[in-house]
Amino acid sequence: MGLKQSESSKLSYIEEELKIPKSKVISVSKLNDYIEEKLTTDSKLLNVYLIGEVSNLREFPSGHTYFNLKDEDSLVSCIIYAGNKRSLKYSPEDNKEVLVLASVSVYKKSGKYQLNVEQVFPIGEGLFHTRFRKLK
Repeated sequence: MGLKQSESSKLSYIEEELKIPKSKVISVSKLNDYIEEKLTTDSKLLNVYLIGEVSNLREFPSGHTYFNLKDEDSLVSCIIYAGNKRSLKYSPEDNKEVLVLASVSVYKKSGKYQLNVEQVFPIGEGLFHTRFRKLK
């Protein structure tokens, strides 16, 4: 089965030789489309308030801001689009604990989910940063 085979011959090979029904086979893009549709229409994942510590904050020339929001056990990638930054009353800072209002989105090219942050509210100094300062 070469790279230049037509889509139908690939599917025929899968069905006839591998005995997997064509109806079970989808592309990576279709999978990511499906996951995006599920994640972005679930009401529990829209307008969610999360609390965590900001880390790995990066500003890009596009005007978008990327960072991680973490707690003791986990982290999630976040983005603030340039258009949303203008309406923020507080901009996130590394090692600060914040409350964010966000919705889940999917970056389909990499198949990764992230939080599209709409608002950021300061809470205080982050737990990890506080622990690190105490160790010093």
